[in-house]
Amino acid sequence: GASPDPFTAIQSRLSEGDAAPNVAMGYYHMIFRPDPTVDLYYRNLLRLSATARGLIIKQVERYPRPAISLPRRLVYEGTAFTRHGKLFCQVQEQKHRRSTWYMVLSVGDFASPSLLHGQAVGCEPEGLAGISTFPVVFIRLESKTTLRQALAACGYFNREEIGISPEVINALRA
Repeated sequence: GASPDPFTAIQSRLSEGDAAPNVAMGYYHMIFRPDPTVDLYYRNLLRLSATARGLIIKQVERYPRPAISLPRRLVYEGTAFTRHGKLFCQVQEQKHRRSTWYMVLSVGDFASPSLLHGQAVGCEPEGLAGISTFPVVFIRLESKTTLRQALAACGYFNREEIGISPEVINALRA
């Protein structure tokens, strides 16, 4: 008989989520501030969708204004699962695979919260040798929001330009 593959067994167990994730599928704005000493907030578009084997993430970082060492658009893809009130995510930049991020966000005990907050840890694609960590917030977009509107709202902004709620500002201070 064939011997069991311990890597596959462990990997399956590690990514096994709750039977029914209590996070809404759909589009979110992901907001983060990688450097708390600089007044720059980043907003990306993220789609969370369910498949038979788990949750899929597609993330688009869009930078319409020129930025040092940032391309106009980066696309990430990854997987996620919920377990005990947390959303666990793993994403990687699709084209060059130089940037990989892990995020853990609090979902809580209620179904389909509109605001998820937590931490991201990973590495930047710009050649930095270090590992970065910072708070992140996912804000669920209303169903009436068009994809074009959601993408147009992405980029990097100072605090006055981004227009986010005090609740989000507070979550990004953690």
